[in-house]
Amino acid sequence: MKKTHCPGCGAPFQATDPGAPGFLPPEAQERPDAICRRCYRLKHYGQLESAGRSSVKIERVIRQAMAGIDLAVLVADVFDLEGSFATGWVELIKAPVLVALNKIDLLPAKTPVDEVATIAEKIWAKRLPDLGLRGVIPVSAKKSRGLTRLREEIVLNRGKHHRIGFFGVTNVGKSSLLTRFLGEDAVRPTVSSAPGTTQGVTHWYDQQRDMTFYDTPGWAPGSRLTDLVCPECAGRLVVKERVHSKFLQLSPGGVLMLGPYAMLTLASGDSCNFSVYPAENIALHVTNPVKAGELLANSPGWLGSICDGCKKNLAWQEQDFTVPAGCDLYLSGLGWLTPRSTAAKMKLRWPAGVEAGVRQPNLFGRK
Repeated sequence: MKKTHCPGCGAPFQATDPGAPGFLPPEAQERPDAICRRCYRLKHYGQLESAGRSSVKIERVIRQAMAGIDLAVLVADVFDLEGSFATGWVELIKAPVLVALNKIDLLPAKTPVDEVATIAEKIWAKRLPDLGLRGVIPVSAKKSRGLTRLREEIVLNRGKHHRIGFFGVTNVGKSSLLTRFLGEDAVRPTVSSAPGTTQGVTHWYDQQRDMTFYDTPGWAPGSRLTDLVCPECAGRLVVKERVHSKFLQLSPGGVLMLGPYAMLTLASGDSCNFSVYPAENIALHVTNPVKAGELLANSPGWLGSICDGCKKNLAWQEQDFTVPAGCDLYLSGLGWLTPRSTAAKMKLRWPAGVEAGVRQPNLFGRK
């Protein structure tokens, strides 16, 4: 039977608008392994084309997919717990939820993974008490870790019709994780670090387990830094390698810059030591308030890459935070820092719209 939707991104095939999702040239329509032009270029050449779909349309697609789902597998990014569990999921997901805590291969060596999953579950249960959470399973799509346990939990919670929907915000590795369930199928979801790769709902029937899996578009909740910058800048922020903590000390009045995206000024009376976990390609720089302002305005390349358009479009906000020792100050999509021994009073300047807050306890425990 002739395919009507791209199996790579889920967009309906069309042959009239090369700039719209799902474009497939007429000469390629009879190929059994056909994928749309956007997926083809992204897969073979790494070329990213704008998807042209608004967040409102993406939400509509997710709501429609949810109508027939027995179990929602919500894929979360261990590097951005709060961004993965945007409060809007309560309105979008109307089925029992099993969380796949992805990218555990990126955690620092010797990190107690189950402890991280327990902390994450407590954070999410408090943040979204009405979500219907059935459990948190730590996994790594990249390293195929935790997949057996995830499959077992899916079977236990798969409901009457065995229809399993994979959901998640953009860039949590949702489609990457689903490909591990599809084995050697000829055409699988298109996977990339570009936000919004998946454009519609695609599905596959697993005959061996009598389950149908659905892949849905990644949702951009608007509360992460990666939601507010262009796809190219967002792709550079996505963490792809193992996270290593960076130790530094701030004196009173000293400023820590997180690339061209944030500056934290220590206001307390004593020096403070921090462990910092930044996003990909974010340089950490300790300086004074005057030089920090100049660097933030000029954004030299060594500080971290941001295009002129994003630099111009970002608005800024300031807020004071008191971060107890053993807690994290997180910035969604940008990373977090942890005072090691004493509480820190800090003034944070960061892009307006990006969620920031104090996480207690800190993700990696009191070490």
